[in-house]
Amino acid sequence: MEQKKIEPIRDARKLGKAKMLILGIQHMFAMFGATILVPILVSGYFQAACGEELTRGLSVSVTLFCAGFGTLIFHLCTKFKVPAFLGSSFAFLGGFYTVANLDSGMYAGMSANDKAAYACGGIFVAGMLYFVLALIIKLVGVNRVMKFLPPVVLKPRVVKGFGARFLHLQVQLFQMLQLTGYLHLLHLL
Repeated sequence: MEQKKIEPIRDARKLGKAKMLILGIQHMFAMFGATILVPILVSGYFQAACGEELTRGLSVSVTLFCAGFGTLIFHLCTKFKVPAFLGSSFAFLGGFYTVANLDSGMYAGMSANDKAAYACGGIFVAGMLYFVLALIIKLVGVNRVMKFLPPVVLKPRVVKGFGARFLHLQVQLFQMLQLTGYLHLLHLL
């Protein structure tokens, strides 16, 4: 029996508006939990390490605003081809934790807000590196890059791998926000 080769969908508009809407809503629910959980965790890191709360910078409201604004820019740049919501990343939690717990050299006696500013500066630099990488991909061409990182290989291993690695955080999220946490755990399955 001959199997039909299934090509990945590179333009979500081919799915139709109804399926795009459903995918967009599903993605928004999955990302919403992480978007509010990251600033809560970061605030906890700095409060535990420095003994004081963050009074500026990374709050839930700022994170939600930036995620929404970034999503609008993303949709304009991709010409509405990808139904996605951009949220927070768990990838930077280790950096925040490390900076919060620095207590030697110039970091000794530094306030939580000053340490958080250094950590946010590092994230800004990472964002600029992502931007440079995006420009290189634009110049080289997506097709050449997709030969090395096809969606069939990339998505299941990377996304599910990250999901499994942070399962304990999903359980905490479920306890904090019953509905959103439930949808986030369901997304992992």
